[in-house]
Amino acid sequence: MNKFIIYLIDDFISVYGFETEPIPLKKEGEEKFKYSSDFWEWFQEKIDYNNEELSFIVVTNREDFAISKKIKLAETNYIKETPQGIQHYKDTKIKTFPELEKIKKSVILKTVKEKTFADYFVSKTSCLKF
Repeated sequence: MNKFIIYLIDDFISVYGFETEPIPLKKEGEEKFKYSSDFWEWFQEKIDYNNEELSFIVVTNREDFAISKKIKLAETNYIKETPQGIQHYKDTKIKTFPELEKIKKSVILKTVKEKTFADYFVSKTSCLKF
């Protein structure tokens, strides 16, 4: 499993690994538990982490949340679109690690061999051609 959804709202966290459907990673039998400084150590033990590349979607209201530097992020995000059923709560942001939007832009531009999005859209939209 190399794709994860993390909900961190206030001081409580829930983590789900997924391929096609989310699978909760429980701590002491609980899906939702108190976020603490040892979270990343617990996470690495729970998934038996061996330096694989991982991708994350994080729903959080905390600006200070970051992925541990001990976790190797994928070069490209394995999560190509937001999974169905992901919940968005008031005053939260959805973040992706690595950042999904940047990856989509670079993939599109590499595919069409254009220099900018303007070039791409001009080449693909006949009403903009002069």
